[in-house]
Formats: sequence, C-alpha cells, structure tokens
Amino acid sequence: MPLIACEIVETEMLERLPDFSTRMEWFIRNRADLVRHVSMCEAAPDQSHRHRLLALPRRERLERVLRYVLDESEFLSPYGIRSVSKVHAERPYVLQAGGQEYRVDYVPGESNTGLFGGNSNWRGPIWFP
Repeated sequence: MPLIACEIVETEMLERLPDFSTRMEWFIRNRADLVRHVSMCEAAPDQSHRHRLLALPRRERLERVLRYVLDESEFLSPYGIRSVSKVHAERPYVLQAGGQEYRVDYVPGESNTGLFGGNSNWRGPIWFP
C-alpha cells in the first residue's frame, strides 16, 4: 500500500499551513535528488484546478501500479482490494529455496495453512481495512 500512498492538497490548505508550505517548497528546491522520485503535480497555471497531488511514486509508476490494483482480474474485488492477486488462483507463485517449496496461492475465504497459528484476517483474500 505505500506504493499507492497519495494525498490531494488543496491550495487553500497550503495557505492555511504556511509552515508546511515553506518546508515543502524548501524540500522541492533543495532535495532534487529525492524530489525526482516523488510525484508532485503542480496546480494548473490557469488556476482551473487549485490542488496538488503528492504521491510516493512518480505519476508514471503510480499509473502502472493502479492498473493492477484497479483490475478485477488482479486486485480489485466487489468487497475491496485483495491482499493477494486473483491471478495466483490459476498461477501460484512458487519459490524453491533450501530444498523446500514455498507458494503464494490465492485462496478465497479461510486460509489453507496453519502458518502464524491458524486463520488470520491478514492472510485472507481481501485486505479488510
């Protein structure tokens, strides 16, 4: 989820938070090495949109991630965002390491493993928050 973390900041909010605005402008001017990895869409020059998008990934990466997150054959479900892609129902991810096989399957409903002491809300197909 940190990959799609984003916030829309209205210009009016920046005006009410001058300290934050000052620090944000300092960061933009002085940390180009970090800013190039962050999406910070400026307000439209004609002021038709008076907000900015602040997101961890750059716009191009955010769009690529959202293509999967908003795809019903991948992560989007009628009940929320799946914690595991539905693609793994037909094509589980399998890793061979140390003579053992480890798998990531899509299992709707209850977990099919006793790992972590039995069923857990965090291992079901839908991320409940």
